Amino acid sequence: MGYLDQFVAMHLRKDESGRTLFFAAKKPRIVPDEPTAAHLSRQIKLAYGVLLTLVIGGAISQLPYAWYIQLAAAIGIGLLGNLYLIFLGRNLERTSFPVNKDGFGAAAREDAKRQAAALGKRWILFYIITSLLFVVTGLAGILLSSDGEKATLILAVVFFGFCLAHSIVLWRFNRMV
Repeated sequence: MGYLDQFVAMHLRKDESGRTLFFAAKKPRIVPDEPTAAHLSRQIKLAYGVLLTLVIGGAISQLPYAWYIQLAAAIGIGLLGNLYLIFLGRNLERTSFPVNKDGFGAAAREDAKRQAAALGKRWILFYIITSLLFVVTGLAGILLSSDGEKATLILAVVFFGFCLAHSIVLWRFNRMV
């Protein structure tokens, strides 16, 4: 299972009766057949591939934009991606299936287990070490930088802190698999 397959798994799920449901916003929608599910899967992978490339490319680029412009662009790109997912499901039949029937926590745990199994211990360890390195580097930068650069470094520490926390959660789930 590839990295982008995890994003597909978040949006395409099977219910108790075996129907494929498409989760884009609020109420899920019923996917009528397998070719439609395959088409949605390809479109979701394409959308997330483009969105992640734009966000990561903007974050690591050396363009002379202020940090708040880059943050606004990342949020805007995320909103556009969400609108695209809603657009993909516009012609599908709505269902009365409650979103929180099994509890969000149970669904999130299953997603984390699948992601941990797909990545493997080596990649998760790499992510933990890399995130920790970026957090420590950001903290050192905050201590040594001038006031104008601290906001960007604080955002970097927060972002990579979340990445580190997520990687640690995946490490714990990988040990359970």
